[in-house]
Amino acid sequence: FHWPAMTASTSLMVPEEHLTRIQGLNQMLNGGLNIIAAPLGALLVSLLPLQAILLIDAATAVFAIVPLLFVVVPQPIKEEIGGVSAAITFWEDMKIGLRYVRNWPGLLVLMGLAMIINFLVHPTITLLPLLVTNHFQGGAYHLSAIEVGIGVGIIAGGLALGGWGGFRKKILTSLAGLIGISLGLLVIGFTPANLFWLAVGGMAFTGFMLSLTNGPVMAIIQSVVAPEKQGRVFTLLASVSSGISP
Repeated sequence: FHWPAMTASTSLMVPEEHLTRIQGLNQMLNGGLNIIAAPLGALLVSLLPLQAILLIDAATAVFAIVPLLFVVVPQPIKEEIGGVSAAITFWEDMKIGLRYVRNWPGLLVLMGLAMIINFLVHPTITLLPLLVTNHFQGGAYHLSAIEVGIGVGIIAGGLALGGWGGFRKKILTSLAGLIGISLGLLVIGFTPANLFWLAVGGMAFTGFMLSLTNGPVMAIIQSVVAPEKQGRVFTLLASVSSGISP
């Protein structure tokens, strides 16, 4: 529920012409988390008992929640029936979201594209340990290097998108990113076992292009979907995209 609510709130606070740049900054933050989360987690596990780590987890959650008490988030207009705000259940919410997407062919195609991307790209990330150990005959150091590579690429792509903003037609930026992702994955797939660092470069390039693909897609949805429907649409997008990932 956190991601759909946060993403839907962004369009209520950010002018439409800056949505792509904000999504670029979000991609940059996600890339930074990819780089520091695993090493930091491993360090904490080696130094502290599990109870202390869980306490840190709770403390960081509080640290993230408290600032929201001081941020004013504009609220979308609630749907009304007969002049009275309608009380809608969770399942009714889901049905409304499904009907909204089904009645908008372009949005349906966009969500289908997101599902296909997840279906094709996710196995590459999941099978990285096998690629490193079986093909490159590497270990933990090599796996860390290739994961840092994609994190650095995502950060660089987010910075580029945040500064540049993408093409005037946002979908062209995403399509260019898709072509780049394909090229990056081809490089990784055809890299000989003795050229490991070429695979790291291919992964960094793929991460860069992932930012250019994801950011504009989110900005398109934020700019065309009615604010009161965005939470439902983003929930559906997250559900189907993660559900189809192998």
